[in-house]
Amino acid sequence: KIIVIDHHRTGDHAIESMFSYVESSASSTIELLIELINFFQEKVDITPYEASIMYAGLLVDTNTFTYRTSARTFEVASKLKELGADGIEVKAWLRNDVLRTLEINKVTSQMEIYMDRFAIVASEQIYDDRSFLAQVSENLLNIKNIDAAFTITRLNESTIGISARS
Repeated sequence: KIIVIDHHRTGDHAIESMFSYVESSASSTIELLIELINFFQEKVDITPYEASIMYAGLLVDTNTFTYRTSARTFEVASKLKELGADGIEVKAWLRNDVLRTLEINKVTSQMEIYMDRFAIVASEQIYDDRSFLAQVSENLLNIKNIDAAFTITRLNESTIGISARS
C-alpha cells in the first residue's frame, strides 16, 4: 500500500497511491510529515537519528531557511530539535568534499551572464548526478545581482539535464 506525501505538484508520471497529500505551499515534505504526525492517535516514535535526517531534508529544501519558509517551517525545525536532531552532525553530512567543490567551481567558472541578471552555464561534460547541477545553480545564485541561474549539461550521451533556480 502506497501513500504519497510531497510538496511538489505531481506531473504526468504520478505514483499511483491509495492516499495522496500534496501541498505545494509547504517548504518541504518534512513539514507535511511532522504536521501529519500530530493527527495520529498512536504515538509515533522518531529517533534522534531520524530527526536529524528530517532536519537535513528541511535545510536542503529551504536552502538553510532562506527560501519558501513560514512560521510553520520554524515550528517543524523546533519540533525536530526537541526530538533530538543534531545540527552539527547534519552540517557535516551536507558538506561537499574537496573534489566536488573544485568541480562545482570549475563549472561555475564557465558561466555567462545574460541581461545582467541571469547566470547560465552550458557544458558538454557528462554529469550523471542531477544534484550536482542543482548545486552549481545554487552556487550561481550566491552571486550579487543574479536573479536566476541555469545549469545545462549532459546527464548521459542522449540526455540533457537542466537545473533552474531563482
